[in-house]
Amino acid sequence: MRSIILILIVMICFSIGNSAWNFSAQGWASRIAFEAPIEDWLDTDICTIRPDGTQLRNLTRTPDLIETLPVWSPDRTTIAFKKWPPEKWIFLMDSDGRNVRDMEGVDHEFPYDGYAWSPDGSRIISSAAWHFSLYNVHTGEKEIVWIPEECFTRNFAWSPDGRTLAFEWEPINAPVGIMPDIAVINVDGTGFRKLTKPPDSGRYPAWSPNGRQIAFSSERNHRGGIFLMNADGSNVRRLTDGGEERPSWSPDGQKIAFHVEREDSMFIGVMRKNGRGMKLLTEGRDPSWQSTFQHLLPVEPTAKLTTMWGYVKSVGDAR
Repeated sequence: MRSIILILIVMICFSIGNSAWNFSAQGWASRIAFEAPIEDWLDTDICTIRPDGTQLRNLTRTPDLIETLPVWSPDRTTIAFKKWPPEKWIFLMDSDGRNVRDMEGVDHEFPYDGYAWSPDGSRIISSAAWHFSLYNVHTGEKEIVWIPEECFTRNFAWSPDGRTLAFEWEPINAPVGIMPDIAVINVDGTGFRKLTKPPDSGRYPAWSPNGRQIAFSSERNHRGGIFLMNADGSNVRRLTDGGEERPSWSPDGQKIAFHVEREDSMFIGVMRKNGRGMKLLTEGRDPSWQSTFQHLLPVEPTAKLTTMWGYVKSVGDAR
């Protein structure tokens, strides 16, 4: 009996170790989608690149059009993006650039930046004035959720648990040049709260994969850069001070992609989550880091044996 138990323990340990190695290997194979200039910034395509700067691919190749703001679906199969001139606002395409199509049900109500996939990939949220819209990706069904305060909303980020939205909040009658604040609200429209206040405002919120932190851009003290704060708005700290913007987390939560202006153009870069080890990859802007881990096993915190995803999650949370 003891020998059988010992064999089972060895098999479980081997399975965990092997799966953990595969997770790391998948992390290296992930890609970053972004907008890249072809002739200039009035002719841009959606491209992807490896985090080490290799395997640059152009997915769209459409002359005289501006294609921008790519966002990966959670299952890695689809990229949402905008295309100008706007026949419609949001388009979808497969991860290899094929099968470009309109997203069902989308209209022209939101001229503002920023949309995000729900963690389960079933909905896309878009920004608007005084409210936000939730679109069912498969049916086009639309749900409007109103914000308690009159404002413009931009650049939504969906929390990993699917319950909360972080976004840019800007008063309707704000003076020109005033930076927006970062706010959070539940998906059902309750629980509205601002996490930043002038003059320490913020833009481009991005949830960490474990949901405990939010990276964002700000121009505090007239020095633009990327900051990090806890999900409740506490413990704000600066990561960079070189004008970096639009953070996007790696799937393991260890690195952050961004764009930054250098030499009269915009470049995609990658750094560690503490702001160190910065590396510029290629000319481009608006990065979106591809997810690499699928929830194949349920998280069972009360179970006697930890599933692989539970193991990876516990390790990630401990960081």
